[in-house]
Amino acid sequence: MNDEMEKNKSVEDVPEELYAPLGAVSFKKPKKEIIPEYVSYKDVDLAYSKKPFNAKRFFRILSILLVLILFTVAGVLYVKNKKNVYRNWLNGETRNITTMVNAFMENKLIHLSNSTPFLTSALLNFEASYDTTLVRKEEKDFLDMMNHIHMSYALGMDVKKKELTHTLKSTYNNENLVTIYGNGNQDALSLLVRGVTGKYIEIPNHASFLFNEKDKVREKDIETLRKYLVRFLLKEVEEEDFEETEKVISIDGKEEKVRDIYLHLPQKKVKDLLTKAMDTFGKNKVFKEKIASYFHVGEEELEAYLQRIKEITIQDIKIHVYAKKIVNQVVGYEMTLQKGATYVFQKMGQTKYKLTKNGQILFDLEKKENTYKGKIIDDLVEIKKKDANTYAYSIQRKEDFYQGTIHIKDTELKLSKQGNIDLTIQHFNHAKEEISHLKGSFTYNTKTINALSTYDDTQKMPYKDLSKEDREEIKRRLKETSTVKQVLDQLRKYIK
Repeated sequence: MNDEMEKNKSVEDVPEELYAPLGAVSFKKPKKEIIPEYVSYKDVDLAYSKKPFNAKRFFRILSILLVLILFTVAGVLYVKNKKNVYRNWLNGETRNITTMVNAFMENKLIHLSNSTPFLTSALLNFEASYDTTLVRKEEKDFLDMMNHIHMSYALGMDVKKKELTHTLKSTYNNENLVTIYGNGNQDALSLLVRGVTGKYIEIPNHASFLFNEKDKVREKDIETLRKYLVRFLLKEVEEEDFEETEKVISIDGKEEKVRDIYLHLPQKKVKDLLTKAMDTFGKNKVFKEKIASYFHVGEEELEAYLQRIKEITIQDIKIHVYAKKIVNQVVGYEMTLQKGATYVFQKMGQTKYKLTKNGQILFDLEKKENTYKGKIIDDLVEIKKKDANTYAYSIQRKEDFYQGTIHIKDTELKLSKQGNIDLTIQHFNHAKEEISHLKGSFTYNTKTINALSTYDDTQKMPYKDLSKEDREEIKRRLKETSTVKQVLDQLRKYIK
């Protein structure tokens, strides 16, 4: 009985108002976890239950909200801004180009040594066979010619002394085809074409950066020039110059709805852009010094190059850049350039490339994994990377097709570098009978040497001092050399 009274008393001790939010009052004790902790109102001082106003905290929260609003507005404006789409596009495409330029600059085809002279020698040979019952006369004559051509080239360099020497020898049917001797330094190259020039012809050395490390264009220089060009181009166009529509295009095999941002640069605008760009570069002392030093050209010569660029005639340029909404991710573009003929270049996604001239396809290629496949003019082409060093290719023509492999391999040793490129070409008719087979090999070997070979080039004639008649005479002699003439004639017949 006492226990029952104690139990009822414990229920009654729980104030009734605490059950009100739970619905109807129950005299049964609820589950423990939903019973709020009881605090008597007598324990709470209502006069001090409100926290005092904190101005500092209020303005901090207000500032954060304003920043968030500004970022949101800026984000919306950025997405809507058509010029920003072009900024993304230009940055992406120019970075691709500068990456390739930097890779080319760092390619060590020759083993550059700063302290010891070195010599790179290269050989080029061909070996051809054919089925006499299937091959046409023009192809037979061409293959016979290739079978009898042998070429060798040697380049020696001494980076420390800033000197080089070079020799090109080629024969056809064991008779001299073209033989060139020469010396050089960071200023000029001298060339003697045996049986043609009579004297050493001296030309400026535009590869002088090989000798001089401090004059070499660095990756940061190329990146600086890239950024400058992008900023310059965007500065010269206004937001109002762009037009925008929605479009559905195929990207990597998938239909995508994109923003089509269109820019038209008429002839006058193109002319003004080229003129202003070249004038700006011409007034930039650092740019001029860097370019002049890198390509080893004088100030007058550089000015002549800049002037030549200003005189390029382009009727107009039309550009469509395709971008996904919200993030402005550029997924493709089309550029039409009118310069006599109409050229249209398209790049869709990361896989499809197309170029046409007056509507005729020059190439239309698509990359899938390690394979490029598509059309080059009227021929169907496929190039597949088989492994790190080998590429297989095929060319399907109207009546016949070609297939073969290209094998590239380099071996770099401590004091030398050697490599080879092997090429095979198999020609089949429509019945898949092999008509001919051609093998070509290019091998090179670089090694350190004690000293460079030198040639007597005391009899020099600067190329710029040659008259127009002298230059035409050199070309005529070269073309009329008996062996050169035979090779050119056979080549023309085969191409026809």
